[in-house]
Amino acid sequence: MESVRPVILLVENDDADVFLFRRALQRLRFKGTLRVVTFIAQAHDYLKRRGEFTDESYYPLPDLIVSDMNLHGETGNDFLTWLRKDARLGEIPFIFYSGSFTESQRQTSMGLNPEGFYPKTADMDEMTKQLASILKFLPRPELK
Repeated sequence: MESVRPVILLVENDDADVFLFRRALQRLRFKGTLRVVTFIAQAHDYLKRRGEFTDESYYPLPDLIVSDMNLHGETGNDFLTWLRKDARLGEIPFIFYSGSFTESQRQTSMGLNPEGFYPKTADMDEMTKQLASILKFLPRPELK
């Protein structure tokens, strides 16, 4: 079932960052849906419709994935590598939104072709600007 409103999957393990992300979306009057997972394994399950994520109407495939880089033993690069190997899922736009990137992580990321890199910020005005830019990667920007 195709979602009418855009869906963003946020892969983030910090509750404060999730709160700020939601707040910035509200400021932008985002009309879509935000789904949040805290582990890469959960993101895999969400995208493959396993475990708690089998209800396709509540957990539709995302139109955009936003991920932190460092997530409980795995990296956003691990996740993006897995994602890009799947013909259907690999087409979903992928954005890194992270507080830290090592040079090695950044170089690896470049080879995986994410749509963008954005540094986390606690400044709500700056975060809102960043999110406005991130929303442009939605395949159906007219619905945001």
